[in-house]
Amino acid sequence: QRPRSAAPNENELGGLGRAERVRFVRVPQLRRTARIFLMLPTPAAHPPAIELNFTQWMICIVAAIGFAFDIYVVLVAPLILPAAMREFGVTKPADRNLWVGLLFWIPAMCGGVFGLIGGYLTDLFGRRRILVWSILLYTVSTMLTGFVTSPQQLLVLRCATFVGICVEFVRSEERRVGKEC
Repeated sequence: QRPRSAAPNENELGGLGRAERVRFVRVPQLRRTARIFLMLPTPAAHPPAIELNFTQWMICIVAAIGFAFDIYVVLVAPLILPAAMREFGVTKPADRNLWVGLLFWIPAMCGGVFGLIGGYLTDLFGRRRILVWSILLYTVSTMLTGFVTSPQQLLVLRCATFVGICVEFVRSEERRVGKEC
Protein backbone atom coordinates (compact mmCIF):
# COMPACT_ATOMS: atom_id res chain seq x y z
CA GLN A 1 0.00 0.00 0.00
CA ARG A 2 1.04 3.55 -0.61
CA PRO A 3 1.54 6.03 2.21
CA ARG A 4 -1.47 8.08 3.34
CA SER A 5 -0.08 11.37 2.00
CA ALA A 6 0.92 10.11 -1.44
CA ALA A 7 -1.08 10.93 -4.54
CA PRO A 8 -2.61 8.06 -6.51
CA ASN A 9 -0.62 6.57 -9.35
CA GLU A 10 -1.72 6.56 -13.00
CA ASN A 11 -3.32 3.09 -12.77
CA GLU A 12 -5.60 4.20 -9.92
CA LEU A 13 -6.77 7.21 -11.95
CA GLY A 14 -8.09 5.15 -14.82
CA GLY A 15 -5.52 6.20 -17.38
CA LEU A 16 -5.00 9.85 -16.52
CA GLY A 17 -1.44 10.63 -17.42
CA ARG A 18 0.94 13.49 -16.86
CA ALA A 19 -0.47 15.32 -19.89
CA GLU A 20 -3.61 16.20 -17.96
CA ARG A 21 -1.53 18.28 -15.51
CA VAL A 22 -3.75 17.54 -12.58
CA ARG A 23 -3.07 18.53 -9.00
CA PHE A 24 -4.41 16.28 -6.25
CA VAL A 25 -5.80 17.47 -2.96
CA ARG A 26 -6.70 15.14 -0.13
CA VAL A 27 -9.84 15.93 1.84
CA PRO A 28 -8.75 15.20 5.45
CA GLN A 29 -12.17 15.56 7.07
CA LEU A 30 -13.35 12.21 5.72
CA ARG A 31 -12.63 8.88 7.43
CA ARG A 32 -9.62 6.97 6.25
CA THR A 33 -11.67 4.50 4.20
CA ALA A 34 -13.72 7.25 2.60
CA ARG A 35 -10.94 9.70 1.69
CA ILE A 36 -11.08 10.87 -1.89
CA PHE A 37 -8.94 12.83 -4.26
CA LEU A 38 -10.20 15.93 -5.98
CA MET A 39 -8.72 16.61 -9.37
CA LEU A 40 -8.20 20.34 -9.89
CA PRO A 41 -6.77 21.66 -13.14
CA THR A 42 -3.56 23.59 -12.76
CA PRO A 43 -3.64 27.09 -14.19
CA ALA A 44 -2.11 27.44 -17.62
CA ALA A 45 0.62 29.91 -18.33
CA HIS A 46 -0.69 33.46 -18.18
CA PRO A 47 -1.20 35.12 -21.56
CA PRO A 48 0.89 38.20 -22.22
CA ALA A 49 -0.56 41.44 -20.87
CA ILE A 50 -2.34 43.59 -23.43
CA GLU A 51 -1.41 47.25 -23.43
CA LEU A 52 -4.17 49.63 -24.48
CA ASN A 53 -3.50 52.83 -26.37
CA PHE A 54 -5.28 56.12 -25.62
CA THR A 55 -8.15 55.49 -28.05
CA GLN A 56 -8.83 52.04 -26.61
CA TRP A 57 -8.84 53.45 -23.08
CA MET A 58 -11.31 56.15 -24.13
CA ILE A 59 -13.57 53.53 -25.71
CA CYS A 60 -13.51 51.51 -22.48
CA ILE A 61 -14.29 54.57 -20.37
CA VAL A 62 -17.15 55.72 -22.59
CA ALA A 63 -18.59 52.18 -22.70
CA ALA A 64 -18.39 51.94 -18.90
CA ILE A 65 -20.20 55.26 -18.52
CA GLY A 66 -22.83 54.12 -21.01
CA PHE A 67 -23.44 50.84 -19.20
CA ALA A 68 -23.58 52.67 -15.85
CA PHE A 69 -26.25 54.96 -17.32
CA ASP A 70 -28.18 51.95 -18.65
CA ILE A 71 -28.19 50.27 -15.27
CA TYR A 72 -29.16 53.52 -13.54
CA VAL A 73 -32.13 53.97 -15.87
CA VAL A 74 -33.32 50.43 -15.23
CA LEU A 75 -32.78 50.37 -11.46
CA VAL A 76 -34.07 53.84 -10.52
CA ALA A 77 -37.74 52.90 -11.11
CA PRO A 78 -38.33 51.31 -7.68
CA LEU A 79 -37.24 54.57 -6.09
CA ILE A 80 -39.42 56.93 -8.12
CA LEU A 81 -42.57 54.98 -9.01
CA PRO A 82 -44.47 55.43 -5.72
CA ALA A 83 -43.95 59.20 -5.79
CA ALA A 84 -44.68 59.33 -9.53
CA MET A 85 -48.00 57.53 -9.04
CA ARG A 86 -49.02 60.12 -6.45
CA GLU A 87 -48.06 62.92 -8.88
CA PHE A 88 -50.17 61.30 -11.61
CA GLY A 89 -53.18 61.28 -9.29
CA VAL A 90 -53.27 57.52 -8.75
CA THR A 91 -54.26 57.53 -5.09
CA LYS A 92 -55.99 54.21 -4.48
CA PRO A 93 -53.50 51.60 -3.23
CA ALA A 94 -54.93 48.92 -5.53
CA ASP A 95 -54.57 51.16 -8.60
CA ARG A 96 -51.08 52.27 -7.54
CA ASN A 97 -49.98 48.65 -7.08
CA LEU A 98 -51.46 47.74 -10.46
CA TRP A 99 -49.55 50.49 -12.26
CA VAL A 100 -46.32 49.83 -10.42
CA GLY A 101 -46.59 46.15 -11.36
CA LEU A 102 -47.33 46.99 -14.98
CA LEU A 103 -44.42 49.43 -15.08
CA PHE A 104 -42.09 46.67 -13.90
CA TRP A 105 -43.02 43.66 -16.00
CA ILE A 106 -44.33 45.05 -19.32
CA PRO A 107 -41.10 46.97 -20.13
CA ALA A 108 -39.03 43.94 -19.15
CA MET A 109 -41.07 41.70 -21.47
CA CYS A 110 -40.79 44.22 -24.32
CA GLY A 111 -37.04 44.48 -23.76
CA GLY A 112 -36.62 40.71 -23.82
CA VAL A 113 -38.64 40.24 -27.00
CA PHE A 114 -36.98 43.12 -28.83
CA GLY A 115 -33.57 42.03 -27.59
CA LEU A 116 -34.12 38.83 -29.56
CA ILE A 117 -35.47 40.71 -32.57
CA GLY A 118 -32.44 42.99 -32.36
CA GLY A 119 -30.23 40.06 -33.35
CA TYR A 120 -32.23 39.59 -36.53
CA LEU A 121 -32.16 43.33 -37.25
CA THR A 122 -28.40 43.33 -36.79
CA ASP A 123 -28.09 40.68 -39.47
CA LEU A 124 -30.19 42.83 -41.80
CA PHE A 125 -28.79 46.30 -41.14
CA GLY A 126 -25.42 45.80 -39.47
CA ARG A 127 -24.20 45.86 -35.89
CA ARG A 128 -23.06 49.48 -35.77
CA ARG A 129 -26.25 50.92 -37.22
CA ILE A 130 -28.48 48.96 -34.82
CA LEU A 131 -26.22 49.83 -31.89
CA VAL A 132 -26.40 53.56 -32.67
CA TRP A 133 -30.18 53.51 -33.12
CA SER A 134 -30.72 51.53 -29.91
CA ILE A 135 -28.60 54.02 -27.97
CA LEU A 136 -30.55 56.90 -29.49
CA LEU A 137 -33.85 55.17 -28.67
CA TYR A 138 -33.12 54.67 -24.99
CA THR A 139 -31.54 58.11 -24.63
CA VAL A 140 -34.47 59.98 -26.17
CA SER A 141 -37.10 57.87 -24.43
CA THR A 142 -35.36 58.33 -21.07
CA MET A 143 -35.22 62.08 -21.62
CA LEU A 144 -38.90 62.22 -22.54
CA THR A 145 -39.93 60.43 -19.34
CA GLY A 146 -39.24 63.71 -17.56
CA PHE A 147 -42.21 65.25 -19.38
CA VAL A 148 -44.87 62.58 -18.92
CA THR A 149 -48.23 63.45 -17.37
CA SER A 150 -49.84 60.02 -17.04
CA PRO A 151 -48.94 56.43 -16.15
CA GLN A 152 -49.78 55.37 -19.72
CA GLN A 153 -47.17 57.73 -21.17
CA LEU A 154 -44.63 56.53 -18.63
CA LEU A 155 -45.37 52.92 -19.56
CA VAL A 156 -44.84 53.55 -23.27
CA LEU A 157 -41.57 55.41 -22.69
CA ARG A 158 -40.27 52.83 -20.20
CA CYS A 159 -40.99 50.14 -22.81
CA ALA A 160 -39.03 52.13 -25.41
CA THR A 161 -36.18 52.58 -22.92
CA PHE A 162 -36.02 48.87 -22.16
CA VAL A 163 -36.14 47.99 -25.86
CA GLY A 164 -33.18 50.28 -26.56
CA ILE A 165 -31.19 49.00 -23.59
CA CYS A 166 -31.83 45.32 -24.30
CA VAL A 167 -30.94 45.67 -27.98
CA GLU A 168 -27.78 47.53 -27.00
CA PHE A 169 -26.82 44.83 -24.50
CA VAL A 170 -27.29 42.12 -27.11
CA ARG A 171 -25.24 44.03 -29.68
CA SER A 172 -22.41 44.84 -27.30
CA GLU A 173 -22.22 41.23 -26.06
CA GLU A 174 -22.22 39.95 -29.62
CA ARG A 175 -18.90 41.72 -30.09
CA ARG A 176 -17.45 39.87 -27.11
CA VAL A 177 -18.25 36.44 -28.52
CA GLY A 178 -16.31 37.03 -31.69
CA LYS A 179 -18.66 38.50 -34.28
CA GLU A 180 -17.16 41.04 -36.60
CA CYS A 181 -18.34 44.65 -36.91
